[in-house]
Amino acid sequence: MYSVVSSLAELDSGIQDSGVLVADTLNGEQIPDKLGPLRLIAPHDNRPARWVRMLRSITVVKHSY
Repeated sequence: MYSVVSSLAELDSGIQDSGVLVADTLNGEQIPDKLGPLRLIAPHDNRPARWVRMLRSITVVKHSY
C-alpha cells in the first residue's frame, strides 16, 4: 500500500496555482490494468514522487490540533 499526504493549500487552486488530477484515461484510452483504474497526478510537482498509480480510493480527513 502506498499513501500520499497533501495539504489543502497544495490541492486548492483557489489558494495557489497547483492542484491534482484524478485521471481515468491515458492518451485518450482507458488506463491499462497494470496502471489503473485511476491515477492521481500532481502536475506542478517538480518530480512525480507523489503521483499514484492504481488509485482505488481517496480519504479526506479533518485534522484537529
